[in-house]
Amino acid sequence: MAAPEVRRLTLWQDRIQTEVEIGGRGPPLVYLHGPWGLAPDRAFVASLAEANTVYAPKHPGTSRDDPEAVHALDNWFDLIVYYGELFDKLGLSAPALVGHSFGALVAAEFAATAPKSVGRLVLIDPVGLWRDDLPVKNWMILSDKARRPSLFAGRRRGAFSTSRAIRPSASTRLRNSSGRRPVQASSSGRSPIAASTSTRTALRRLR
Repeated sequence: MAAPEVRRLTLWQDRIQTEVEIGGRGPPLVYLHGPWGLAPDRAFVASLAEANTVYAPKHPGTSRDDPEAVHALDNWFDLIVYYGELFDKLGLSAPALVGHSFGALVAAEFAATAPKSVGRLVLIDPVGLWRDDLPVKNWMILSDKARRPSLFAGRRRGAFSTSRAIRPSASTRLRNSSGRRPVQASSSGRSPIAASTSTRTALRRLR
């Protein structure tokens, strides 16, 4: 497959510069990468591009040319609105939306907020769904020893089972707002982790 086109865009009242890798041919599909950046996912993105035109944006603050861009966002909702602006800038109308890990968290929240902007939704190992009433530890700054019991379910620890990785209230919200269930929601045994309480900290650590 040919190397993807790298499109550089300026968004958020010209305060955020970002890169979007575009490749393939077919129906539009947006891929939101996880906390390790886009580089580890390029082989998977290439497989998606065999039957789709894939748009793979880098989260704010993870582009090499603008590593401090995340500071332009004040809160979690700003990030969701930012992605709505990105979709408009790319001229996308209800594309398929695929997210992995942190990207799946963003994808789920975006679909719940703007259901008409998403044609189909695929969540791969989602970190969780946004829960204001369920605060959790910031797993991105935990030590390796403390991170495992915070991320993975364990019967003896009283954690939630895999089947509850997407909690009923959150999945109902998605179903009610979009009129359909997510195409896929794989948890790999993870407990229902909500977003980090600091969007800036989370995104800064994606670099």
